[in-house]
Amino acid sequence: NHLTWNRPVLGHYLAGIQYAMGDLKVDDVPLVESTGKLDAFIAQLRQYDWDKSRAAPAQLHTLIEKQYGNPGALKAIEAKLLGVLESNVSMAVKDFICRELSVIGTEQSLPVLAEMLADEKTTNIARYALENIPGNAVDEILIQTLAESGDKETKIGIITSLGIRQSAIAVTPLTALAKGDDDDIARAAISAMGMTGSVAAADALESLIKSSKYSSRKVPQQDALLGCYSRLLKNDGSGGNLEKARRVYEKLYAEGNPPLIRAAALRQLIQTHYADSGKLLLAAVQDENAAIQTAAIGLLSDFDDEQILKTIAADMSDLSDSAKVQLMAALAENPQKIGTEQILKQKDSPNKAVRLEVCRSLGKLGDASVIKVLAVAAATAQDRQLREAAQTALYQLPGKEVDAAILRKISTADKTALDENETAELIRATVQRQITEAPEVLFRVAMSSRRRVASEAVRALQSLAGPDYMEEWVSLLISKPNKNTENAIIVVAQKISEPDSRADILMDKYASMADNEKVKISMLRVMGKLGDEDTVLLLRKEYASLNENIKTAAFRAMTDWPGDDFINEMKTIAQKSKDNKTRILAFRAYVRILTEAAGQNREVVVGELIEAFEMAPRPDEKKIVIGAVGGFASEESLVFVTKIMDNPELRTEAEVSVVSICEKLPKSELAAARSLLEKINKTTTNEGLKKRTEQLLK
Repeated sequence: NHLTWNRPVLGHYLAGIQYAMGDLKVDDVPLVESTGKLDAFIAQLRQYDWDKSRAAPAQLHTLIEKQYGNPGALKAIEAKLLGVLESNVSMAVKDFICRELSVIGTEQSLPVLAEMLADEKTTNIARYALENIPGNAVDEILIQTLAESGDKETKIGIITSLGIRQSAIAVTPLTALAKGDDDDIARAAISAMGMTGSVAAADALESLIKSSKYSSRKVPQQDALLGCYSRLLKNDGSGGNLEKARRVYEKLYAEGNPPLIRAAALRQLIQTHYADSGKLLLAAVQDENAAIQTAAIGLLSDFDDEQILKTIAADMSDLSDSAKVQLMAALAENPQKIGTEQILKQKDSPNKAVRLEVCRSLGKLGDASVIKVLAVAAATAQDRQLREAAQTALYQLPGKEVDAAILRKISTADKTALDENETAELIRATVQRQITEAPEVLFRVAMSSRRRVASEAVRALQSLAGPDYMEEWVSLLISKPNKNTENAIIVVAQKISEPDSRADILMDKYASMADNEKVKISMLRVMGKLGDEDTVLLLRKEYASLNENIKTAAFRAMTDWPGDDFINEMKTIAQKSKDNKTRILAFRAYVRILTEAAGQNREVVVGELIEAFEMAPRPDEKKIVIGAVGGFASEESLVFVTKIMDNPELRTEAEVSVVSICEKLPKSELAAARSLLEKINKTTTNEGLKKRTEQLLK
């Protein structure tokens, strides 16, 4: 193809090179993905209404969002939206467009929005858009429409919008309306003046308060004046209006004004660092009016005058229970950490709310000196909420020195006659606080003759002393063999990643326990739960012991064994033992091992279970076998349990197993069991089983 190099083409080509090199600055954000897509979305939007899919407005909104950094594109989109707004479309479409214009709207939208503002049907959605469009031109439209409108609701809405916009030029017309006879419009104007946050609005509100003939409007005027100065000071970087604001706050805080106004003025005075803040707060905390007292106490949480805080805390006992609760909470939040002594004096208050707050506050304010108080409160509380509050506070007390003090108290509990329940609470705290130094102390305490303390120590050690402490655990078991210690060692040892290392220390120590039958029995019980294969020979050896107690312990360990190492022993004992209890225990262990054994052939297991059924010592054990067979889906298992359904004593268990087997069968094999399932569904009294059969029959 031949390209004609004329002046425009050459200029365009050179500009492209300049742009590619980064030397030509142009608005290069695409208008939209395509003008066609924008037009298509707008065409779809025209058909939108409240009861239709929101796809069209959602797609258009997403497209507009992508252009937020491109003023040129947004102006073009705005023009297209205005065209839709002026056409005959639903209120839903107009509402959507006004929401978009509230974000992207400019002065080009004003003529259309001004017309909508004057219409009672569309005034609210037009205001929504106008409120966010910058410029005095918007304020002028709002003020003009306000003057011309005869509709009260429209007027109140526009007044509110002028307040939201903090319109400076609206103060004069708003002041005139605030003096008018219509109370609703006047109150709206007063509120808007307060939102304006300007000196002119503040002066106008002060004048209204002095001269208004409507006494019912005094409180709204005072409230608006407070809000006006609050906004004025926030926007006033120079602080030039601070003294004037304080004088206004002083007047509003004066006695005779409504309590809520006084309370708000007090907050403003303190927040503006009023010279007499401390004096004001001292008096306000003791004020008889609850609103003022509450406001004053609420300000104490970040008040930094240490002496004032101490003085207020010292007078805590003179306050009502409600005020005490508020004051304690405020002092607890204050960084100065003042008031612990006074809070402690309230710990025996007859009021539950006060006692609860004592605990909560001490948890934030307290140090090692309050440990015993909280432990006693947790140990003696009859009320669950109080107990939990005391416990939580004990767990939250800050500092490593608190941890050290808790351990000292636990260590000396026997010598200081610290109550068992209190000591137990401190031991619990070592877990909740995760005191890593605690195991050394707790292993000693676990030897205590006080059963509850020792038991609580073992429970805490389970969380704090892992496999690294196995030596200490075994030493504890040797010194104090009991079920609590055994169970704890089992939990800890099972955390050792290598199963065949879990009983190493137990095995080492066992050999030296020749004369300590009680310890050997305890160790055997632990070994039986761990499944360390290194102990298999020992258990077999001890089962052959002439000492009946050791033999029994070894047997029980074998019945608890988590693997299949003793499956043959269990079967033989179940068949041949003359002791009925031993036979039952061995039989149950045998059935458990059969059903849990990994990797065994399903048919072999089912065959073994069917054989076991015949040697079951009692109906209870037969039921266990029936349940176990129900875990294996096969023709043999189904035939077996079906036959048992004719036995009234075992019928219920057989029915459950039939359904369990059927639930595991592939659909192709399930049809053969239809009549069986129908029979169960018709005769069973078990509602859960009936629902399961119905599901299968479907």
